[in-house]
Amino acid sequence: MKLIGSRVENEFRAELEESKRSLLSESKLSLALKSKGHSIDNAYVLNWIPEQYEDIYLVIIDGSYLVKVELDRQDSNVTPVFDEIDLSEYKHELSRIKQVQLMVALDLAKKT
Repeated sequence: MKLIGSRVENEFRAELEESKRSLLSESKLSLALKSKGHSIDNAYVLNWIPEQYEDIYLVIIDGSYLVKVELDRQDSNVTPVFDEIDLSEYKHELSRIKQVQLMVALDLAKKT
């Protein structure tokens, strides 16, 4: 599958670039990632799931690996839960539209 500059790809690109700007601010997520030694200079949020008690984020770092982060919504003293995910394994489980999103994120990571 190749990127072709479609409307969907451009929408994903805009969303991912906005997620990068958000990570570069001193957000709770960026602080959590930095505390575990992950670089946020070339990171993009692929998914965010707001749960009742926590927020779950899927972040691609430097285009080479994924980190799932669970952040408590009410108590900032609760230690975030991190799970590193192999990129090749993750790729095989995706729907076509999510594969496009991942390809756009990888393309952005290469250009940075």
